[in-house]
Amino acid sequence: MVIATFARLLVKPLLPEGSLVARIEGAKFLLMVPDVDGEQAARIAMNLQTELEQVEIKDQQDFPRLTVSCGIAEYALAGEPIDRTILSADMVLRMAKDRGRSRIEIHQSNDASVIRRKDEDFAAADLREALRSNRLELFTQPIVSLRDRKHPLGFELLLRLRNEDGSMDDPGRLLAGAQRHQMLPLVDRYVVDKAFSILAPHREVLARQRLTMAINVSGQSICDPEFAEHFTQELKKSKAAAGLHRRRSDRTGGSGEPGQGRRCHAPAARGRLRHRDR
Repeated sequence: MVIATFARLLVKPLLPEGSLVARIEGAKFLLMVPDVDGEQAARIAMNLQTELEQVEIKDQQDFPRLTVSCGIAEYALAGEPIDRTILSADMVLRMAKDRGRSRIEIHQSNDASVIRRKDEDFAAADLREALRSNRLELFTQPIVSLRDRKHPLGFELLLRLRNEDGSMDDPGRLLAGAQRHQMLPLVDRYVVDKAFSILAPHREVLARQRLTMAINVSGQSICDPEFAEHFTQELKKSKAAAGLHRRRSDRTGGSGEPGQGRRCHAPAARGRLRHRDR
């Protein structure tokens, strides 16, 4: 009822000629309005807010006043891809909703908080595409003793994203995007699956040299019974000795819920578990 009421407003004269309207999610609409800048778009948004507030729902006298929040981003045909512009508009829309009802936010490229959130959103989008296309890579970093730096005790696995130009993306940027968009458990499973698939063929060599492999996972995953079971099953399939691996929770997103400690440490019998907070 409310969605249909708002949709009926998205026509002339409230919207200029040539405007495109699409409902993209629930009560969220995307409007492409030609030949207007941010300030002009804000005036259109304010007119929509005014009209919506005056709407009365038939036979619903006690129905609350209808409001709408709007996020605005300018799109230049010769500039960035349209999907990035839509992402910018969606990001400032979330900011508008976070700051209260019936607000209008315009994307400002020099706003530090906007830049940070926008970069995290872009990083999450890049990460989703990398997971889909299997473009994430694992690298090893030696773990050495201060007494004998020539002979590694083992290796730590590091996740990296290779860009289309061959360069490596900033891992901190990817981590921030994954954390913001609740993607850390998905990334953890990807790392575990890929790590065991790579290490399994070399398990005998690793065992002879008594080398360990450290896999970093988030606190969200390490205290999740389903993840622990998945980890155990992948370990069994790889037929790697339990002593060859370590899991470390170095990333953000740990759980401080009461009663989690027993579940976090239960899988340690199949390997070595170390939790380190930063």
